Amino acid sequence: MEKILTLKFHNEILLNTSLYNYLSIINDTSVHDIIENVTFDNFIDTTKDFLKKNDPASITKYKSEMRKPYQKYIETTLRDGWAGIKNNLLVSSYITFDLFLNHLVNVYCRHFPKLYSDEDIAISYTVFKDFKNAVEARDYYIKTYVERFAAFSFSEKINFAKKTLKLNSDDIWVLHGREYIHDLDAIRLKIIHAETASEIPDTDFYMFINYLCSLIFKLSAYSQIKYGIPFDWIKDVNFRFKIAGKHEL
Repeated sequence: MEKILTLKFHNEILLNTSLYNYLSIINDTSVHDIIENVTFDNFIDTTKDFLKKNDPASITKYKSEMRKPYQKYIETTLRDGWAGIKNNLLVSSYITFDLFLNHLVNVYCRHFPKLYSDEDIAISYTVFKDFKNAVEARDYYIKTYVERFAAFSFSEKINFAKKTLKLNSDDIWVLHGREYIHDLDAIRLKIIHAETASEIPDTDFYMFINYLCSLIFKLSAYSQIKYGIPFDWIKDVNFRFKIAGKHEL
């Protein structure tokens, strides 16, 4: 039976938190100084050959004159780069969640053929004649249906999950009394379109990561509880989650 690969997508997002924690070492003073020194030496090495005078004394003088202004520049670069790292990790987590939604719909199609059979999916004779059996035909229809879903806007995907898959309980979408999914999408768009270069506060970064991880788990758990669709976890979760009589969409 087709399972929802909950753990795979959940951990991909959660690893961004660990990566952020590891990269935060950049802000350590001693590491920061090492990065400055290494980048400054590389800067001198790649520009010294263009000096009018290339003797050791001229290079030493050039190095002395450039250190202070370059240090100011690299501090700004590291600060902006740090904000970029956090922003990119947040966007990466968003993309992983978006891919999870595509995967979720794929699994639902395999459990409920009604989803794609109700759609007007045109198929040419050239394609149809190459199918060896009904399984290949089914896979083609599902692939086409999921590709259509993947082309939806993020808001359309969320509405699809709520209305078509009937995963609309507030227990799924709300965290700490608020539904953050559209806030996250708005921040993601600002980052992509370079409308914000400011650093996302740590509290917001961790909250959004935790929110996405919780969504993946809860969408999977509700799919099992409501429809009997299994999902993978570290241990079998059937003993913890009561599965109702299988509902239909």
